[in-house]
Amino acid sequence: MSHLFNLEPLKPQHIMMGEWCDILAILEVGKLARLELKNTEDRYVVQQLNRYYQNILI
Repeated sequence: MSHLFNLEPLKPQHIMMGEWCDILAILEVGKLARLELKNTEDRYVVQQLNRYYQNILI
């Protein structure tokens, strides 16, 4: 099975640090990746990215 961007999906709709993650995936090198899906323009995407970044620093 071919995976998008060499990511293997692990779990959809996963909660990480109190925030919903659309898709939790893993890279070939074993690192986790968080994928967010957008179907409309979202002007708060930068704030969302900042919250995710702050969550991984904790």
